[in-house]
Amino acid sequence: MKTTIKSVLTFFTLLIALFCVSNARATAFTNTLTGDWNDTATWGGSGPPGEGDTAAIITGTTVTVSDTRSVGAVTLLRTTGNTTKLAVTGSLTVTNTITQSGSAGTASVDLSGGTGTLTLSFVGTPIGSTVTLTAGTAGSTVIYDGSGNQTANPVAYDNLTLSGSGAKTATGITAISGNLTLSGTATASFATAFIVGGALDVGAGTSLTFPNAANGIQVTNTTTVSGSLVSGGQSSAAKFYGDFTINAGGTFNGAGSSPTFAGNFTYNGGTLTGGSAGQTWNFSGTSKTIVGTFIIPR
Repeated sequence: MKTTIKSVLTFFTLLIALFCVSNARATAFTNTLTGDWNDTATWGGSGPPGEGDTAAIITGTTVTVSDTRSVGAVTLLRTTGNTTKLAVTGSLTVTNTITQSGSAGTASVDLSGGTGTLTLSFVGTPIGSTVTLTAGTAGSTVIYDGSGNQTANPVAYDNLTLSGSGAKTATGITAISGNLTLSGTATASFATAFIVGGALDVGAGTSLTFPNAANGIQVTNTTTVSGSLVSGGQSSAAKFYGDFTINAGGTFNGAGSSPTFAGNFTYNGGTLTGGSAGQTWNFSGTSKTIVGTFIIPR
């Protein structure tokens, strides 16, 4: 009997502990002044917000994440003539959404001040359309890593990573000044021609489709394909200015397009598909390394 009572008490003690932990992870915070996210004074003497919490940033203030933080959701409060800003120079993971409240003024998420990283995990549209996302060109990174379909904001990015799983919609993105990376099992499609100013890495298990448009994709630095890179159609004349490598298990589907490979071309036994006849593949780099065989239709 004593053993039974002791077991029951232990069970309820665990339930209470779990309840307290759950509540501790779901606190709502509102800042009182401009400051650093990690400073309790920014949040009126409490906080700072952590994983699972919600954070509201009041009108006309700026809260800066300068170290590594995680939060559930962020709301930017705005009024006419004021800018409310979430600045990220460190690393911030947001598991839910970043939205705004108010009908006027500016709500901004700003990574232009440094090499900050913003990770967005919400399945759907992580950043509301009325929130301005500024990535800058100083080395910042935006990561969409949701376990499902996500819509990336149609802005210019520095480094952009599409990971996790599901389809990542990239409609309206035309410029990535740094690197574009796909990882996990994510699939992505671009609706308009775009430029990658750094390197392109299509990881194993991922797929990237570039649009059926003149210069559908232009990559300034290296391109590495371990997953699937697919042309949107015959009107595309993709240009790869750096070295281009297809690894074993990787696929490049030209879909009848006319790509240009201006750097060294290395084929390590993946799959190459030329598509329909009448298109031209241009190889102008110094080195062409072929491991195995492939056929491009005449």
